[in-house]
Amino acid sequence: MDVADMRTFLIAMVATAVAVSVAGTGLAAWSASAIKLESKSVRIPGPGRTYTGVGARVLNENCSMCHSPTFVDTQPPLSETTWKAEVEKMRKTFGAPIPPDRDAEIVKALLDRHGRPKTKTPTAPEAKGATG
Repeated sequence: MDVADMRTFLIAMVATAVAVSVAGTGLAAWSASAIKLESKSVRIPGPGRTYTGVGARVLNENCSMCHSPTFVDTQPPLSETTWKAEVEKMRKTFGAPIPPDRDAEIVKALLDRHGRPKTKTPTAPEAKGATG
């Protein structure tokens, strides 16, 4: 048995021992219902963590709940089509509470802040870098 095989064997033995120990203590029957969840209030964003400058109002109202100004401001210039797709993805995929009638204003703010790409950029499904 070589070193790699011995390592794999030892890991399997330790995992088995842990599983047997847990089962023997009754922890295996423990359920998520034993977790007590509590609501907590938080203030987001904190002082100094709001958008300023071009498009600040619409970005503070719709984007700052998840994205810091630093994150947004470090995105590359993207096309209008790509920004539209990003805003829609935030709403549909990630559940952002962005009213659809604000999309055009948000996209304009992002275009005004970042400019338009100087060269051809990927279309929305291929866009990289503006996903979080």
